[in-house]
Amino acid sequence: MRRAVNERFLRLAGLAQRAGKLYAGFDEAARCARQGRNCLLVTSADISEKTLKEVRFLAERYSAAVVAVSFTKLQIGGALGAREVAVFAVSDKSFAGALKDAAAQLDGGAV
Repeated sequence: MRRAVNERFLRLAGLAQRAGKLYAGFDEAARCARQGRNCLLVTSADISEKTLKEVRFLAERYSAAVVAVSFTKLQIGGALGAREVAVFAVSDKSFAGALKDAAAQLDGGAV
């Protein structure tokens, strides 16, 4: 069951990326939030404290939701075709909702 949820989350993230609705990396995620796209910000389990603080600031300032997942930067990066991704943003409401639901089923899926 857990493996299916893990795979679902990572597949949804990859699908959002292919649809052009995912912004990988802090700079891209920040740009998404600043443009008022009502983004969902997703952080990895091993994100640095400094980056996490910056993500929380963005979320508060631009009214974006934040979800912390139990995946590492390498796992997220692997799903997105990158080396490491500590944070990404999703700008589509449908993808954001599906990712939030999947994250809530994971350990550490704090919203």
